[in-house]
Amino acid sequence: MRHTLHIIIIITMACLAACSRHYDRRLITAESVMTEHPDSALAILQAIDSTSISSEKDRALFALLMTQALDKNHINVTDDSLITIAADYYSHQDDRHRDMLAHYYLGRVHFNAADYPRSLLSMHNAHETATDINDKFWCAMTAKGCAAVYNATFKTTEALIYSHIEYDFFAALKLQPYLDQSMSELAQAHLYYGDYDRSIDLSRQLLDTLAIRPDKTLEYEAKKNIGQTLIEQDKYTEAVPYLEYICKTDMASSQDSSFLGLVYSRTGQLEKAQKISDAIEAHKDLHSYYLKYDVSKANGSLTDALTALKSYDSIASLNLNERIKTDLGTSVIGYYSYKNKLIENDIQLAKFRMIIILIIGVIVLTIIVYIALRYYRKQKRQISESMLIAENMKEILTLKEHECSAAQHSIRELINTKFDLFDNLFKAYYESQHSTSAKKHISNEVQRIIDTLSSDSSTALQLEQDIDEHCSGIMSHFRHDMPNLKVADYRLFLYSVLGFSTTAISLFLKVDKINSVYDRKKRLKIKIKQSESGRKDEYLQYLN
Repeated sequence: MRHTLHIIIIITMACLAACSRHYDRRLITAESVMTEHPDSALAILQAIDSTSISSEKDRALFALLMTQALDKNHINVTDDSLITIAADYYSHQDDRHRDMLAHYYLGRVHFNAADYPRSLLSMHNAHETATDINDKFWCAMTAKGCAAVYNATFKTTEALIYSHIEYDFFAALKLQPYLDQSMSELAQAHLYYGDYDRSIDLSRQLLDTLAIRPDKTLEYEAKKNIGQTLIEQDKYTEAVPYLEYICKTDMASSQDSSFLGLVYSRTGQLEKAQKISDAIEAHKDLHSYYLKYDVSKANGSLTDALTALKSYDSIASLNLNERIKTDLGTSVIGYYSYKNKLIENDIQLAKFRMIIILIIGVIVLTIIVYIALRYYRKQKRQISESMLIAENMKEILTLKEHECSAAQHSIRELINTKFDLFDNLFKAYYESQHSTSAKKHISNEVQRIIDTLSSDSSTALQLEQDIDEHCSGIMSHFRHDMPNLKVADYRLFLYSVLGFSTTAISLFLKVDKINSVYDRKKRLKIKIKQSESGRKDEYLQYLN
């Protein structure tokens, strides 16, 4: 029975540990720098071997972050196999923010692949989640994604609605440069919707803003939008300067050139129009054929005009068929059916989880009660025994401390006694070193001892080791706490610990005046007092 309970406890703890495991720190690092430094985030992710990622949650986060990093670095992804891992995983987790991001970038991937129905489904999902969690920034970004799909499929009413949602959220956040970009997109949405005056007002408002915060890309978009709007209003002369400007930029496309050629044709500048038509004819797209038709008709070349018009109609028909095939209405219906299915699955999963939690709770509670009853008396007895042992240990420790203190005192006395003879000799030598009555033999012997103690580094090292051994490592602590002293300072402290007098120390340090020793000792005391060592009082005691 006991072994069975132990196994249950181990399994339960292992499950809890697995559930609470944190994400791979490399993924968290990449996620933290994603907004400000997406290139760095991409570099971190590319350095990770995806086959080495073992846990499901790490694989899902890696899939999300890699797709996000690629998108932020303007690398179009059209294969949804990676981001689908993240979308499927987070759809069944409580992490709604990452669930929103996963579906947003799933929508981006589908948009890049021109799979507009599935892109719209994912963007609607992400927008709904952003609204639920009240994330205004991502409410704007997901609305921007929905508007992009509607624009690509010529659903101008819906595109205008979501462009307004995007702009309103960024305006509330006062977040640049997103606000200026959303104004540009809103102006374009009004153009496609046919609200030309509002489109021009927004574009000119944007140009006024750009006079304060210059942005060449947004200036290009604003002037392009005004030029196209003026064409729709048959104001060709007014459109010329705007279209000439954008065609001189590095961002100009063949479509921009076709618009400029058209206004040249409509304003009687046929030579310029013909030149542009010849330059973009190789593109063989809708705009180049229409420009060729318009210029040929203006020049009286009706055969060329008819040929160009037929090519234009052919491409327009293909585009119309594509629009008919793109049934976004069915996608929205499918989206809500999918959401309802997810809700039903979540309800069933919640019930199952509740049952499992209740079962585990009952098992854990039973184990806890059993263990508590099983060991109550034993623990009580052990506590009593431990208290007695603790009291005995306290008494023993106090006794040992007294013994240790006494032993250290005895050792220091022994060391001081050991060097008394030398100290007396040194005093006699110092007092008689200039006297002719000093015995030469004693003088020579004392001089030899002095030279050994003052000049022999091995002798000094041995003395330090002896002191450390009997005085709790005092010299090693002093060298560690005061690392930048001169050799003479360390020797002064050593001789002071050994108990030598100032007279003897002056001989060891080979100074002529005792005052020099006092001065050095004074300076050393000041340095010790200014240090942050916790042993400064102990050091000063030896120098007093």
